[in-house]
Amino acid sequence: MLKATDEYFHEQDSIERWIEERCTELPNVSVKKGVAYADFKRWAEGGGIYVLSKRQFLDRLLSRPGIREDRIGKDRDRVLTGLGLCVL
Repeated sequence: MLKATDEYFHEQDSIERWIEERCTELPNVSVKKGVAYADFKRWAEGGGIYVLSKRQFLDRLLSRPGIREDRIGKDRDRVLTGLGLCVL
């Protein structure tokens, strides 16, 4: 049980750091789910950080207040609303 708890906090820390370094959290922004995960994966691999599975990544993000899953546009793209990637 303790190991699972440690893993959860480690995963949360990586999501928190990625958001602080690479994202903005505002109600009127959105990013495609696949684009967000690809950016997280590159960031984590570049920093020697454990790479969450896409499902783990999305579950952690969707548990944060203000971030939700939506479909937008003509093609009904799946996006995360409330989260945007910063241009670096």
